[in-house]
Amino acid sequence: MYKFIIVLILSISSIFAQSSLFINEIVSSNSVYLDEDNETPDWIELFNNSENTINLNNYSLSDDLNNPRKWIFPDISIGPNEFLVIFASGKDRYSSPLHTNFSIKSEGEILILSNSDEFLIDQVEPSEIIPDYSLGRNFINTSEWLFFPTPTPGKVNNTAGYDAISESPNFSVNGGFYSNSVLLALTLSSELGAIYYTTDGSEPTTNSALYTVPIAINLTTVIKAKTFLDGFLPSKTITNTFLINENISLPVVSLSTDPDNFFDDEIGIYVEGTGETPNYYQDWERPLHVELYESNGDLGFSIDAGVTIHGGSTREFSQKSLAIIARGKYGSSTIPYQLFPELPFNEYSSFLLRMSGDDNLRTQFRDCMMQSLVYNLNLETQAYRPSVVFLNGEYWGVYNIRERVNEDYITQYHNVDPNNLDYLTLDNVVLEGDNLHYMALYDYLQNNTLISDANYDYVTTQIDIENYINYMLAEMYFANTDWYPGNMKFWRPKTIDGKWRWILYDTDFGFNCISSVDNVDKNMINYVANTGRFPSFLFNALILNENFKKKFINTFADFANSIFQTSIVLSKIEEIKTLKESEMLRQFQRWGSSWMTANGLAYWYEQIDILKYFANHRIDNMKQHFLSNFFLSGSAQINLTLNNSDYGTIKINTIYMKTNIWSGDYFQGVPILLEAIAKPGYQFVGWEGDIVSTDMIINYSPNATNNIQAIFEPIAQIELPHIVINEINFKSIKGASTEDWIEIFNNGEIEVDLSNWIFKDDDDQHQFEIPVGISLEPGSFLVLCDDLEKFHTIFPNTINAIGNLGFGFSSDGELLRLFNNNGTLIDFVFYGIDTPWPSSPDGGGPTLELLHPDLDNEFAENWSASLTNYGTPGQENSVLQNKIQINVNIFLEGAYLNSNQMNNFAFLNSEFPLTQPFNIDQFNYQGSESISSLPNEDITDWVLVEIRADIEKESMIRQKAALLKSNGDIVDLDGQSNLAFYNIENGEYYILVHHRNHLTIMSAAKIEIQ
Repeated sequence: MYKFIIVLILSISSIFAQSSLFINEIVSSNSVYLDEDNETPDWIELFNNSENTINLNNYSLSDDLNNPRKWIFPDISIGPNEFLVIFASGKDRYSSPLHTNFSIKSEGEILILSNSDEFLIDQVEPSEIIPDYSLGRNFINTSEWLFFPTPTPGKVNNTAGYDAISESPNFSVNGGFYSNSVLLALTLSSELGAIYYTTDGSEPTTNSALYTVPIAINLTTVIKAKTFLDGFLPSKTITNTFLINENISLPVVSLSTDPDNFFDDEIGIYVEGTGETPNYYQDWERPLHVELYESNGDLGFSIDAGVTIHGGSTREFSQKSLAIIARGKYGSSTIPYQLFPELPFNEYSSFLLRMSGDDNLRTQFRDCMMQSLVYNLNLETQAYRPSVVFLNGEYWGVYNIRERVNEDYITQYHNVDPNNLDYLTLDNVVLEGDNLHYMALYDYLQNNTLISDANYDYVTTQIDIENYINYMLAEMYFANTDWYPGNMKFWRPKTIDGKWRWILYDTDFGFNCISSVDNVDKNMINYVANTGRFPSFLFNALILNENFKKKFINTFADFANSIFQTSIVLSKIEEIKTLKESEMLRQFQRWGSSWMTANGLAYWYEQIDILKYFANHRIDNMKQHFLSNFFLSGSAQINLTLNNSDYGTIKINTIYMKTNIWSGDYFQGVPILLEAIAKPGYQFVGWEGDIVSTDMIINYSPNATNNIQAIFEPIAQIELPHIVINEINFKSIKGASTEDWIEIFNNGEIEVDLSNWIFKDDDDQHQFEIPVGISLEPGSFLVLCDDLEKFHTIFPNTINAIGNLGFGFSSDGELLRLFNNNGTLIDFVFYGIDTPWPSSPDGGGPTLELLHPDLDNEFAENWSASLTNYGTPGQENSVLQNKIQINVNIFLEGAYLNSNQMNNFAFLNSEFPLTQPFNIDQFNYQGSESISSLPNEDITDWVLVEIRADIEKESMIRQKAALLKSNGDIVDLDGQSNLAFYNIENGEYYILVHHRNHLTIMSAAKIEIQ
């Protein structure tokens, strides 16, 4: 294996006699030649075919005809008859060795070389290149391009080359689900060459079956086919899996490889083998092909990749966990698919097929369930999707698709440099970077007690305290005795302000996994404190500080009243059980003992009952642990009420009330934070009951029973400015960070003076005051930026932006508030990342855009991902540029007079509601449409119009409440305009109309909308 540490510029005698500088050789999938990071990126070789030195300053390389100046050379020269190798890695480096800001697609893409005058001087057309092969010029005839099995970076292309690669076979039927046998034909457009195929997962060779007649496929089978032609390189292998009569409700992952790669005693990764160390304990990687088919039959992706056995002692289980790894040497360095629909990521470097570890032949979803409970916290967790795996066409059981915890995982979520972080595991063992910072923290804690608030405040600059508390409480609630101090990973970016964060993974021992040991009453506070080693030392040091202790206790109480509440946990267990139930009998038949197979689902239900038993008792036991360990005087029942939830809400620590009445348990003597939050148009009057105060924020020490009410009232005769939070960027896409920002919009008809207005997130200590002299005209925008300099690197022409805020927004969702200079709340948004909020703004590129400034931005349904990456700060939202209007006419039976008219009795009898009446369970709608008065007397009633992609209610695209005129026309709230929807793609849809007293009607067929 060769390693490039410096740019290769090697002098040779004159061999070419054509243009002076050109692209000479390309590798798009490289596993041999290393860069200075010991990685194997793509590379491009240039050759100076002249007797003169060429200065490349301001020359450029690109893979985009529309952007020929994509990567610009620094001040570097290439001598006469010299080569220059540039890594196409995407790392964007301008010192030796050079790295472009793009990589080369393995399937081929155009490459452009331009000179300093921006004239194109060479161009290479797209061509798919076999991994570790190169595409290069013939050294005798430089106008001829050849494929080289042995690349020659920095040297003459004088190895054996081939004119072309054989044409790949065409499959008459694509892989997927089929209810009957399939007859498969393999063809070649050119009819040149012979097709060979296999059905056992191995690579086709000329010793494999020669295709002559269509292949009858009666059982689930993997077909691999390849073309061979004399004088040509063999074609790429084409792989398709045909799932015959498989009644599967989950995604299917089909793995195919030479059987020896798994089962040979010498090289097989899945068997014990004949060596001293079992094969499955070796970190061996073997090639395979991976296909993912969604449950509806759609192909998600199909790539060549690598596979290793994953896990610790569970490698000895019959069903083993697998790590699927994309590498350039197999053809692609990424898996180009959104593996987890709820996440914004469209590509992965690897993923796990996990058999649930120690929970393998129990519930097979313990870890998934536990991690999903804390998924929305400030905490690294692994997403999951249950799936069914086939290996070489054989059913291989139920697996959970999981994110793989490594540097790429950290980079994906936190937009950090994977080459500039410290990533450790138990006993400070280094996985990446070093442990110097962590050991310095250890030394500090040995020499400085955290009883001192000043010392504790310093430690909070080294540790993400919220993340640490979330992590500790999760593992404690799970009673995961295999965790502490066993399965532990933590990391920090190697920056001045980088803080340590903990990663939750491998929690299978939690929730009474080993049924012979009942941990439902396990005191994990004692367990952690007395386990020894540095993790115990860290917790014992922190708990000495009163501020940390109160935060730890209150966070637990918040979780006990929310995510760890028994009803919520039981609901999550039932949800996953329903998802996997139809597949579990076959799983036990494949991998279980004869007793498990005989008892089937009855055994599985018993295992799930263990989870439910734990959920029913764990939280009450933990409350007792907190009372005894921290010498608390007793529980405190908090009963909160609102005089009207439409007027405002209460935030108790981290929990927001969503109804008029809320109750939860806290602890006597541990102060809680209560905050009254008025909605726009309303104001907080005061607290009643056990608190009598007009302060909006109260630090309250609760008694045994506490009855507290927040009183709000409308703001009398004050016309508040119509300033709305219109767009939010809370997590920029990797590599193009503007830092966080919001856009506000004047949706009124008068100019508004914003001098001394205050913008806050949910922390009142985080506030930004708009400078004096800034005003907003009707229809105008203003962007508030956390980092104005970074914002302008992406939006240099956006002048209506101010900053710096001095604080960012949570990537897990939080409250954003805008107050006028009198402290009156003008607008607020509590955005999120879970359905129904769009997921792609969470680091995927788009921002959150309000569908229309007239809509209530309190509701997720009124927000959408921007249609362009980075959003549209300071200008009209992109979603407004995709507007459709529909013209619908219906008649209500009860109000029908004749074919042209209905009555308007509701208006005449003064019974017409000014707010739409569909916010009830029957309609599952959360709209805010209202009118101050009827626009005219010609209105019969409200209706709810719905657009669906298909017949099923789950395919709903958009809903909107509207007015029904007496002539049958459905109109917008002005009483005359056609009903408008935004951000709907052109296509065919069903239109539904709901009425509160009539049956819903739906168009008989799809209607084209443009």
